Amino acid sequence: MAESLTYPPDGAMIDNAPPSMDLVGSPMGANGWLSPDGRFYVCGFREHDRFALHLTSQIYHSPEGVRRLEAECWMRVSNGTFRWLTKHRPTWAQYETACDLLNQALFPEIAERIRFSIRLMEMALRETP
Repeated sequence: MAESLTYPPDGAMIDNAPPSMDLVGSPMGANGWLSPDGRFYVCGFREHDRFALHLTSQIYHSPEGVRRLEAECWMRVSNGTFRWLTKHRPTWAQYETACDLLNQALFPEIAERIRFSIRLMEMALRETP
């Protein structure tokens, strides 16, 4: 894993923000990519595709962007909604990060969307492979 990933590259964003990090001062809100190991990488609203190119070039040394992240079981987080390919199941680490984000109550205006995503994750985790 890369040590420091920021987007935009000028450092205007939080790099590798752990779910317990205080994001209140962040202008980014709850948008970004959630890795299979539960790390939340924050990006700006509607910056997911460009940020995916940056992530894949840093982590996988690949220019594939969104396609590569989704193939590697990453989740797109957009304004409190967690999205993943249906052929993949969420990981427990992703589930725990989503719960941490909800429990922090940093974004009360999107709490219901986060709760809904958590319920979907719970159903997917209960399914037999």
